Amino acid sequence: MADNKKQCYNNILSKIDSMEDQIFKIYDNIMKLKKEINPNYKEECSDVQASERAVVDAIGEVYADELLTRKPDGEA
Repeated sequence: MADNKKQCYNNILSKIDSMEDQIFKIYDNIMKLKKEINPNYKEECSDVQASERAVVDAIGEVYADELLTRKPDGEA
C-alpha cells in the first residue's frame, strides 16, 4: 500500500514539474512577443512601481507641508 501511495505522489510531482516547465516556456514566449512588438519593452514589478509612487507622494507632501509652514518672503 505504501508503495502505491509513493508511486502516486511521484506521478503527481512529475506532472506538476512538467506543467511548471510549460508555464516557463509560455512566459518566455510572451516576453519575446512583447519585445518584438515593442523593442523598448522592459518588465517592471508592480510593487516597485507602487513603492516609487509612494516615495514621490511622500516627498511631495513633505515639501507641501514645508511651504505651508513657511513665512512669506518679501512684500506680497
